[in-house]
Amino acid sequence: MLNAFPRRVLAGGGFLPAAAKGTHYDGLLALVDWYVTVCALAGIPSPRSNTTEGVPPLDGHDVYEAVVT
Repeated sequence: MLNAFPRRVLAGGGFLPAAAKGTHYDGLLALVDWYVTVCALAGIPSPRSNTTEGVPPLDGHDVYEAVVT
């Protein structure tokens, strides 16, 4: 079952281009998408390709481009 309902999220700092400030995104995102996106912005290897034994890889996606355009 998809656990999705509208939530407001505020994003700020130096990662948002000026054109994205004050806009909103109407798509669907999961919490795990934010985690993967923040990792990508920080230069951390994607947790989607996790190879640690006994720990499944995350099912999230880097959504930065979708959110800022």
